[in-house]
Amino acid sequence: MFVNSKYSLEFSLPKEEVLQRIEKSIFDTFPNYSGKYFKGKVFENGFTLELMGKDFPSFKGRFTGNKFNKEYVELSIGLKLFNLLILLFSLAVLLFVNLNNQKAEFSIYIACFASISFSIFSNYRSSRNGKQEFFKYLKMIDAHCEIVPKTKSI
Repeated sequence: MFVNSKYSLEFSLPKEEVLQRIEKSIFDTFPNYSGKYFKGKVFENGFTLELMGKDFPSFKGRFTGNKFNKEYVELSIGLKLFNLLILLFSLAVLLFVNLNNQKAEFSIYIACFASISFSIFSNYRSSRNGKQEFFKYLKMIDAHCEIVPKTKSI
C-alpha cells in the first residue's frame, strides 16, 4: 500500500465475532448486495477491504494480540498500487496532451492545472470521508472500540 496511515484498534469483542460481523458486510455475490458495506476478503487473522462504490482507500487489518480480554488490530489505510497508477496515468495524459499542443493558450494551461488540482483534492476528500465511514462502521460493530492513530517517532 502507498500513502498509508496506520491505526491501532482495540475491540472488546472476541476476534472471531469481529471477523464474522465484518464478513457479513462484504459483498460477495450479485443478489446478495442489500446492507453490504464492503468488497474484499476476511482471513483467519485479519481482513482486506474497500468501501462499496469507491476504489480507495483500502483497509488492511491484522489481529496482533489479546491482552486483558481485549483484541488488538493493526490497521493500515492507503492506496493500492493499481489505484495509484490510475491517478498517475490520468495526470500524465492531461500533461502530455497539454504539452504537445504547440498553439495552446494560457487558459488551457490554467484549465489543465485546475483539473489536476481538483482531481487531487477530490481523491483526498473521498479518502478522508471513506476513512470516517469505516470508523463509524467499526463503532457499529463494537461500541467500545478504541481507534488510536500510530505516529512515527524519529
